[in-house]
Amino acid sequence: EWRVDATGWSGYDPERNPLPALPEYPMWYPKISGPSASGFPVAEVGLIDTSESLNLNNYVQWVPVHVRISNNQPSLFLANGITRWQNSIVDLTRQGVRVRAISEDETYKIVDQQGREWNEVPATIDMRFLAAALRLAEIGLEGVRWEFDEDSLVLIGKDDESLRNVPLRGGQHLAVNWFSAWRTLYEEPHVAEVLQGADDDEWTFLGIARNLEQWCDEVEAGVENAVVPFRSWAYSNDLYNPSVSIAEVLILYDAFLYAEEKQFSKVTALIRDLFVQFSDAYILVGPTDPLLQDLGPTPFGHGITPRVAVHGNLLKTILDQRHLQFLPQPYVAALVFFLTLAVMLSLTGFNTGTHWRWLVAPFILVSFVLFVVLLFSLKDIVVPVVAPLSSGIAATMFVVGLRLWKEESQRLRIRRLFGTYVAPDVVDLMVEAEEDPKLGGNERVITAFFSDIVSFTSISEQLSAAEVVELINIYVEEMTALLVREKGTLDKYIGDAIVGIFNAPHDLPDHASRACYTALAFSEAQRKLCINWSSGEKRFPALVCQMRTRIGLHSGLAVVGNMGSSQRFSYTMMGDCVNLAARLEQLGKVYGVDIIVSDTTRRDALEREPDFVFRLLDVTRVKGREAPVQIYELMGMKSHLSEQEERCIELFEEGYTAFEESDLLKAKELFLSASKLERRGDEMSPSQLYISRCNQMMDVPI
Repeated sequence: EWRVDATGWSGYDPERNPLPALPEYPMWYPKISGPSASGFPVAEVGLIDTSESLNLNNYVQWVPVHVRISNNQPSLFLANGITRWQNSIVDLTRQGVRVRAISEDETYKIVDQQGREWNEVPATIDMRFLAAALRLAEIGLEGVRWEFDEDSLVLIGKDDESLRNVPLRGGQHLAVNWFSAWRTLYEEPHVAEVLQGADDDEWTFLGIARNLEQWCDEVEAGVENAVVPFRSWAYSNDLYNPSVSIAEVLILYDAFLYAEEKQFSKVTALIRDLFVQFSDAYILVGPTDPLLQDLGPTPFGHGITPRVAVHGNLLKTILDQRHLQFLPQPYVAALVFFLTLAVMLSLTGFNTGTHWRWLVAPFILVSFVLFVVLLFSLKDIVVPVVAPLSSGIAATMFVVGLRLWKEESQRLRIRRLFGTYVAPDVVDLMVEAEEDPKLGGNERVITAFFSDIVSFTSISEQLSAAEVVELINIYVEEMTALLVREKGTLDKYIGDAIVGIFNAPHDLPDHASRACYTALAFSEAQRKLCINWSSGEKRFPALVCQMRTRIGLHSGLAVVGNMGSSQRFSYTMMGDCVNLAARLEQLGKVYGVDIIVSDTTRRDALEREPDFVFRLLDVTRVKGREAPVQIYELMGMKSHLSEQEERCIELFEEGYTAFEESDLLKAKELFLSASKLERRGDEMSPSQLYISRCNQMMDVPI
């Protein structure tokens, strides 16, 4: 049992475990004065405990190298052992002598039935038990002793010179320096397999155990196949942890005894050569059977290793003076700080190219790991890796995350700024394409959208320059939002005009109906703005509060893309389709309507939304086109029209039919009735236009 002191290191707790597990007398007999001499060679006792509370994940790294005991338990254990030994002696038993241990005058006396004293042991033995490796390190040295202090153990020679120095942690613990992983060339034979023998044709240790006499006869006869499989057994199968099976040793020993009896010189010579690996060597015998539960992992991996290897590596650590040196905690904290600082400076402070800068931090971390490995391999200095490396990686992740956040914020900022000059959808398309924008375009079917404020020049005359800018900004902000809401792409602003594209750059199968929705939304938003301007805190002149917007729509083929020069270009549309939409917007002034669409747009829109209401205005030629175009006014949604508007449309269509049939009197009468129902009353309207046309045609002589 071990206790944890104030420094965090566990130590021996005599109250919880006052005596280590010891062999009994006469195998163990401490060097004390007294009459109880065993008469037998006394074995040295070595601790084989490990500091389980200090060893994480069952890896053995720390071992207690000494335990000091000062209580009556060793004395009582020794006295009881002497008593049992005395009572087992046959001659005394025949004489009827029985002894027992009694406590008297600070001693344990061993007395018989008559009270005769046979032996005595001091009541308290102040003694120190050393680890097995320390005991083994004394072998072959005369007159040596171990001296102890809080920080080290020193092996002093007979001339008082220092032979070995063992650094300690917590005054008791020594770190095992593992020199290699546990390896062996031969699998250890199972006891049952040894007894049953092997069926292989080639000679193995199992084969020798089964047919010992035959193998000896073949070796003596010079059969090469009987010798070759075992020649390598004489050589170390591992430079640092040579190991063999005790079963193999016993099998060869039986063969040696048989060969000596038969006077087989070749067999005895072969076995002597095989046993040369044990010459001048420390031999540690330990169990490898999992049932004995004396196996465990090592720092070299999770493979199962016999625990006897702990004491072998501990012995080599002491003999070779290759003690592990651990970096003090203040140095570890400083290392974590400076490594983290170096990583952060490499990512933020160096004025290097972007790509090289990202390579510096991994180079620092990899160099640190290599430095730690070299320091351990060459100097046995243990530098913590996890804490500094984790801190460096965390710093790298933090800086990388911070830079990514900044770059993403910058990218979004540039994207927003760029989106004020180019349609956001176009910006998204360029970002997704991951390539620089270039001049050129592609032909596709679109709906071109043109809008313009009616009589804006007259409105501007009544306002200051600052008020004009304020007015336009309010108007454009509201209308652009409506355009984007319906997935339209803003082409450009031309003064007070707004130009938009539907079905580019993204595909919109319902682009015509979306353009019609946007046009109606423009008219509704214009009405609400006029109400706000006339009744809000910021009041504009009456002419501003009567402001109207004309819109022209046409669907057809156009070239859409980046157009301009290599120094400056914009995403826009070109083609006859675009020109026609602009002309239709201008025709709104002639017909006295707000929204004019082409027949193509009307048909495409009705396919998607039958609730749209259009009225035929005319079949006319626009400037720059030879072919006549059917043009329509977008009146609104059927569900939103009033009875007056529906009646107006009905009368106008009847009048238009009569006009086409040259029944001018009837047409004029119908247009007069329709004009009274027009939205703007006596203002210019399609009905007023056709009344004027009827009058002109009736004045012309036939």
